[in-house]
Amino acid sequence: MSSRNHFVSWSKQNEQASLDVSAVGDFSFQLRSGEWVDDGLSCSYNCAFGYSERRITTRIAEVLKDFPCASPKWNLPFREKQTERLLDFIALGEGRIFYTVSGAEAVENVLKIARLRRDAVKVLSRSASYHGASLGALSVGGDWRTEAVQTFEDWTVRIPEPSEDSQGVELRKIVERVGAKNIAAICMEAVTGSNGVFQAPDSWWQAVNQLCSETGIYLILDEVTSGFYRCGHNFAFSSLPVKPDMVCFSKAISGGYSPFGAVYVSEEIAKTFTEEVLPCGGTNYGSTIGIAAMAGVLDLFEDQSSLDLIAENTRIFEKLSKDLGNNSLVDQTRVVGMLAAFDLNQTAPSWQEFIKSGLHIGRSENRLILAPPLTIDPDILQRIFEKVNLVLEEIA
Repeated sequence: MSSRNHFVSWSKQNEQASLDVSAVGDFSFQLRSGEWVDDGLSCSYNCAFGYSERRITTRIAEVLKDFPCASPKWNLPFREKQTERLLDFIALGEGRIFYTVSGAEAVENVLKIARLRRDAVKVLSRSASYHGASLGALSVGGDWRTEAVQTFEDWTVRIPEPSEDSQGVELRKIVERVGAKNIAAICMEAVTGSNGVFQAPDSWWQAVNQLCSETGIYLILDEVTSGFYRCGHNFAFSSLPVKPDMVCFSKAISGGYSPFGAVYVSEEIAKTFTEEVLPCGGTNYGSTIGIAAMAGVLDLFEDQSSLDLIAENTRIFEKLSKDLGNNSLVDQTRVVGMLAAFDLNQTAPSWQEFIKSGLHIGRSENRLILAPPLTIDPDILQRIFEKVNLVLEEIA
């Protein structure tokens, strides 16, 4: 057992699964031993604008003066204004926002709403997916993290991966077998993150959209990782032939500066709670600090120079990813915006080996994941790829 007085998440406690960090820079962090490490994963996909984005810290400092905390039931002009900005940014038409403190909590609440409105409990989901660490979110997730706990398997129906069912033929058969009236929703990531950066073809999304329109089954999209320009657009669904009923957000919504999340609910669903109780809530609902951090993120996206930088970094990232894909150790490369997966033809170097080279990266078995801060200095972005190549050269 580690001598630490707190647990390390998703880890055996006697393994070297954490880092001793003493300081942070703009897009890197310093170990207590003195070395600096470039952040090629935006911490955990959440610190999408680095560690010193002044538009976010300024907004937080301002709100700390007036409303450092607030009741969930306080109707605050600041909260109202920023919510309107978020709805405009989401651009799905009329709807309402339910605030949370995490992506997992966003998924929990959206599943609750879907099951209540459809009067059904079953949810269709993919195996190559992750939706959060809470029990309900793990139940609709499908990767290794789901295996460790008892989940609501009777309420979850696994569907084929889009690559196996590009026209949604098998998906439709599953709905017919289970019965549409027994299905509350289809819940999936717009683009998978840590499970491999898989993007479904338009034909599959069209089939999903048509199926939901015919049956009334709700379409829930998880944009916790893929949202806020991570995948080249304000949200990944923005470039897809689909219109979700509900969407989950977290991570970059606050730049990682505050635990925060949100759910978009279409007006058609939201209005049903006008005279019925919404059975969702939380002590830190609509956290003023979280709202302030979100406001700073939205400020950033209203700055054309920031959008230009993100667009340029995305172009550089895509080119460098393609170049890395030519490495003899790389079998397959998948890139969506500034999110990329590299499947190697052998076991990937350990996480610790990358840290020793001064780079933080996502890694599992034979796969590497890169998702650097969107506003990173282009020179540092270039250096990240140089370090990946250097580590791969050592095992070639």
